[in-house]
Amino acid sequence: VVVQDASVDNHALSVEGGTFALTNSVLTRTSRVPAYSDDEHGILYIVDAFAEISNTELSELFGHAARIEDATVYTEYTTWDTNYHVAFVSSTNSVRDPWGGAIIAYRSSILDEGSTFSDNSTAYGSGGAIYASETDLEMVGTTFVHNGHPLPVEVDPDQDEPYDGGAIYASGGEVDLDTVRFEDSNSTSGSAAIEVSSAPLVVLNDVVIDTTSGGDGFSGQAASFWSVDELVVDGLEVKGGTSEGRAMILAGYTPHIDLRNLDFVDAPDACLILDEAEDAVVTESTFERCAGYGIWVDGGASVQLTDNVFDGNTSNAVLSTADALYTENNVYDGNSAGGGGAIYSTGTVHSCGDTFTGNTAGDDGGAVAVHEGDLDATDTTFTGNSTSTTSGSSFGGAVYGLYGAELAFDSCTFSGNAAYLGGAVAALYGPDVSLADSVVTANTAEYGGGLLAIEGDHSCTSSASSSTHGIYANEADSDGGGVYLYNFNSYSPTFSGTDCDMGTSAAGDDNDPDDVGWYSGTATSSYGSNADPSCSSGSCS
Repeated sequence: VVVQDASVDNHALSVEGGTFALTNSVLTRTSRVPAYSDDEHGILYIVDAFAEISNTELSELFGHAARIEDATVYTEYTTWDTNYHVAFVSSTNSVRDPWGGAIIAYRSSILDEGSTFSDNSTAYGSGGAIYASETDLEMVGTTFVHNGHPLPVEVDPDQDEPYDGGAIYASGGEVDLDTVRFEDSNSTSGSAAIEVSSAPLVVLNDVVIDTTSGGDGFSGQAASFWSVDELVVDGLEVKGGTSEGRAMILAGYTPHIDLRNLDFVDAPDACLILDEAEDAVVTESTFERCAGYGIWVDGGASVQLTDNVFDGNTSNAVLSTADALYTENNVYDGNSAGGGGAIYSTGTVHSCGDTFTGNTAGDDGGAVAVHEGDLDATDTTFTGNSTSTTSGSSFGGAVYGLYGAELAFDSCTFSGNAAYLGGAVAALYGPDVSLADSVVTANTAEYGGGLLAIEGDHSCTSSASSSTHGIYANEADSDGGGVYLYNFNSYSPTFSGTDCDMGTSAAGDDNDPDDVGWYSGTATSSYGSNADPSCSSGSCS
């Protein structure tokens, strides 16, 4: 079938009921007249039917290339090119179906394999290529190129691009995308490539989103998932965004999230936002040089990060306000922020087997900053992290805790970290620091090369008297080479140890200039290895 250069009142081809197949056909350069009419038809109209479209071209169709209602449609190796739709505004100023440049679908199922959607768009609506409402959408090997850009016809300049979902907008149905590629997608407000809302399930496997330009609304520049019951991703590469101030991917009010094998490189802003998730898991993913947060966890109950790499992100690798953040076997390397170069959290942080290297903060917590929360870390390594070494208000080269209950470290290592106050760890106004079978060595500061504390009860213990666990070979330019305690006004911190190695001059690993220094108190420098210090009220025994 060939239909070209036609003007139709409602549609060129229509199917109601039964079975319909369209193959090796062309529908091109055809418009609905008037284009702004208040009807419900597309150039191809399929309702209450089973339809198969294969090896067919639908191009330059003005007014929905296809409208699908209560139908099952299977498409394969079909080209949808330069189709577009303009919103109709009635006399009462209500907008009539301003969606879906190529396909608009209601209460249907669409299955596609190997088709291409290019240069499709809609004015003032959503879904530059596809708009799907209460429709299950399954696509395999589909390609979307340059969808959602300004229309090739003259319209109101304020209504010439899609509002949400430059390529796909879906609501109310399941979405399953496998080996799907999006290139050069655009929208004015929402997500440039994909926007999904109120869906029971969204599954993405091996999806690539390359070069997007989203609008200025609060949604993911590349993709957004709102109020989805369950989001499952295994293989998503996102690159080449162009809009600053917009996260690349956003999952909001989606209770169950399982993300694996994500790859973000050189994003213009934050890479991923998880908003109010009940439980979210991010595994085996890379967040590299995001010009913002690697992951922003905005509220919610629990987030688990496992076997990920966070490298060179410039506004926290992870910012979390969730109740609990679990981070296991992750690598945090060269991230930076004003506070908490790798992690900033207001909840509880559980770290196991993580590596923090070369992270920096302008103020507090070169690697980790915990505000009014707890931190427990096991088998975690902090190396070469830093805050400013010249500012008198910069605390915690590796870890900074403020107003929390506890900073607990078991079998952890701190080495080569630096800050003006607390080269390895700084605990202010509340959190108790416990170092069990841990090593704090070769850290530097103006005060408190290893640990600096204002208030709280702090300890260093070893389970074996012959071990090298302890606080040694740290250096402070002024005082408290190993530990520095602020004993003034109502603050009266304590420090105790059991078999805590604090170094010896003979072994060349003594703390310099002393083991324990005080703000208003007596410095102590002779504990040596396997020591049992007991310090309070400005002195030690």
